[in-house]
Amino acid sequence: MYELSFVGSTEPTVKLATRSGDQGDVIEDAAVAAANSALARLNIQPFPNAPTQVTKPGTTVLGKDVSLVWTSKQTHKGGENMPPTHKHTAVVKCVGKSIDLAASEIEGVNPTFTTWSVGDHVVIETIVTTAREGEYGEERSVAVVELATCKSTKAPT
Repeated sequence: MYELSFVGSTEPTVKLATRSGDQGDVIEDAAVAAANSALARLNIQPFPNAPTQVTKPGTTVLGKDVSLVWTSKQTHKGGENMPPTHKHTAVVKCVGKSIDLAASEIEGVNPTFTTWSVGDHVVIETIVTTAREGEYGEERSVAVVELATCKSTKAPT
């Protein structure tokens, strides 16, 4: 279950019910409709497209000559009862500019990125999961990128 909060607004938080799918959690259509209703009440453009989940390193076109470039390089091959370690970097590339989005070096688990196109902006959620014996955690961050100017705003965590 996720929650959508409207920073700087009196609009109540919207709970986003999910179901598990092949690519992870999928937000239920009714939850998207509820979120879009709240956005409409705030005179904010609703989410017009379903989110895109990026689960493998590579280049994902976000629109208007802007791409998310995720690279992964193995830094330790692992061993007995220990998965390989990879260094991951994610950068938003624009014409003549780039924005560092995420960097991590973790063993066994890849980060995931979810993108939503909203008008001339793209919302990018980054999730980095730690799953080692005796240690489990998750870091999330969200950035909004304006496609025309390649300006990024990160949400407070």
